[in-house]
Formats: sequence, structure tokens, C-alpha cells
Amino acid sequence: MNLEAKVMKNDNLFDVLENQKQEALPVILTPTEAMDILGVGKNTIYQLLNTGALHGIRIGRTWRIPLSSIEILVK
Repeated sequence: MNLEAKVMKNDNLFDVLENQKQEALPVILTPTEAMDILGVGKNTIYQLLNTGALHGIRIGRTWRIPLSSIEILVK
């Protein structure tokens, strides 16, 4: 196998690994993105997060919201 074929094979492997990684990781949204999806305002998003009606993760002073939490809230 020549060098060019090895490089192409490695590139294909890299693409496969990247696709698997993207499929395995949950989609995480900011409160602004969640506001756009749900069609609500800033106060409503933070009220949902603070009451636990919408599951989110606090990282320092910011919130991150898994897309699955929004799907659960909407159902």
C-alpha cells in the first residue's frame, strides 16, 4: 500500500470516528437557543430552569440545557 492510500484510509477512519463521536454526544443548548426553540422569553426560561421544570446544568454562572430536556418538556 502506498503512502497516498494510507493517508486516504486514515482520513476515512477519522471521518468515521468524528461521525460516531457526534452521534454519541448529546446536543447542549444555551438558554437563548432554548428560548428560540420554545418561543418563550428570557424570564420564562430561567423560571423553568430554577423550578426544575426544565432540566439544565449550571456551569459557573451560565446554564446549559440538553435538547432531550426540551423534548421531555414539550411532550
